[in-house]
Formats: sequence, C-alpha cells, structure tokens
Amino acid sequence: MRDLEKGTGRSLTVLIADDERLAREELVYLLSREAGVELVGQACSGREALEQARRLRPDALFLDVEMPEGSGLQAARRLREEGSAPMIVFTTAYDRYAVEAFGVEAVDYLLKPYEEERLREALARLRQRKEAGTEPASREGGPAGGMLPETEGGADRPLAEAAAVADLSAAPSLEGSVRPSDQQEGEVASAAASPAAGAVPRIDHAGIDPAASVPRKARLLVEDGGRMIVLDAALLLYAAKEDKSTRLRMADGSDHFTRQTLQELEERLGRGFFRPHRSYLVHLDYIKEIEPWFNGAYNLVLKHAEGERIPVSRAAAKDMLRLLEGS
Repeated sequence: MRDLEKGTGRSLTVLIADDERLAREELVYLLSREAGVELVGQACSGREALEQARRLRPDALFLDVEMPEGSGLQAARRLREEGSAPMIVFTTAYDRYAVEAFGVEAVDYLLKPYEEERLREALARLRQRKEAGTEPASREGGPAGGMLPETEGGADRPLAEAAAVADLSAAPSLEGSVRPSDQQEGEVASAAASPAAGAVPRIDHAGIDPAASVPRKARLLVEDGGRMIVLDAALLLYAAKEDKSTRLRMADGSDHFTRQTLQELEERLGRGFFRPHRSYLVHLDYIKEIEPWFNGAYNLVLKHAEGERIPVSRAAAKDMLRLLEGS
C-alpha cells in the first residue's frame, strides 16, 4: 500500500480475511500496487474477521466466503446485525455464492484467481461509496445505492449478473457450516500472474492416451436421482471438493457428484492422477498447459476445459512437474 496520511479520510482502509496464506499474500501484493489503499489488518478465520473488523473498523473488508470458525457470509451477517459492517467485497473461487452475497449487500464479488482490472473496479466502487458517505450496510430494505457492479463479465461476472443466473439449488447456505480440512500438504495457490512470474515459460504437455495411465477397467459409480451411473475413470478430467460432496468433471463437459472424498478417489484411481491442490485431483494426461502464477505457484489448463483454471500450490508444483516430465 502506498501510505497516505492516516485519519485524513484520503486513504481507503482495508482488512483482508482469508484462511489461505497464498491468497492473502496475493491480494496484499495487488493492493500494494494501488495508490490510496491502506492495509490495516489480516485475518484467517471468520472469528478473527469479526474481532478485527470490530476493533479496527476498516472502510472495507475483503472477505473470503469459505473459512474455518465461521464462514465469510456468517461474519458479514453478524456485522450487519451489529450495525458496524464495513463495506464488504467477497472473494471466492466459486460464483455459486453470489445470491447470498447479494443478500448481505456486498459491494462486489471477486473470483479467484484475481484479475487486476476487476480488483480496480471493486476499489473504485468502494471509494465512490466512501466519498458519497453511503452506509456500508443497512439493517432493512434492499441493496444500498451503487452496490451493484455495472460492468459485463465472463467467468468473473459482476455480482448482479451472477446473482441473476445462479442456480439457487446449487448455492447452499453456509450457516453453521465449517470448511472441511484435508490432509493434502500445501496451501491454495489462489493468485494472479505477476510481472515477475512472466519469466517462467509455459509448459505444453501433449499427453498420451488417458486410458493408459488409469487402472484397467477403472469405473466410478455415482448416484443420480435414485439411479446409479457408471463412469469411465479414463474420461475423468478432474475432481473438485465442493461442500460435503465431490464434483467429477468428465471429458464431455458433464458434471457428476459423489460422496467419495478426494483422498478416497486418489487411492482408488492411483497412477495417472495427482493432487495439485487440496481441493482438486487432476488427470495428468489431460493437462494441456501450465501457466505461472504468483509467488511460485501455477495454474493448470486442461484439455476439454480450456476455460477453467486449476490451481497448483508451491508445495505440489515440483512433484507435479517431475511426474509430467517422466510420463
């Protein structure tokens, strides 16, 4: 942050709350490049977010949706009830919480990995609200004026659009939920590419026949509306942890859900699959590109899913590159 005089009202004071260290560091780095932004604190749980927001009273709170000891949504609701809520920008890797973010009158909703232009748009809205003297959150009524982003977006679409198209059945309330832990080492690599990372070359992995690296006749049984569907594991692109289930993305673009954990799937599928991140299991032979991210982390682009990005933690990157080079 480029420091301005404290207490003059010229700077935008910001508190960051995210349980994933790399995500916090990346947001700190991006905010440090913006003039007139003063970081006053960092929190790594819903409880810490509440405590620091009450004590520091920042202008804005960048709040991760999924955190231990109370979700970001729970923290936002509690601050609103107390009448002490700062302006809130939710940060998450998923857009399915947009409807609930709308309900607590968030100023914006940023998807990870962050894009600098979208972050600047969020900061502009925060400054506009602060200069106008608009209350960050009201106890009653609809959204406060100026809350809804006006820009169009793709994967990082703004709050109003995301809320309008979100599937309510796929956006379960996080009230009372606690983010599940995982034994996978490494931390989330939720970071945008930095100029320094640009020197790292992309790796284009042509791959081999996916069926060759999966145990012969490996099958996955998943329940769908009372029936059982048999999936060919050789056509599984990746598995992702989502709330209390695991989402399976297939090569044909279809999604299926199972109660099996990522660890159980990893043990069952064996060779050919890798955990680049605690929330993902990927089929190595579908990796198309590896993009450099922030602070030594990477981003995967998969065949048949070029529009998505799978994060790779720094801890997992070395092992993954070794496996790819040896395949």
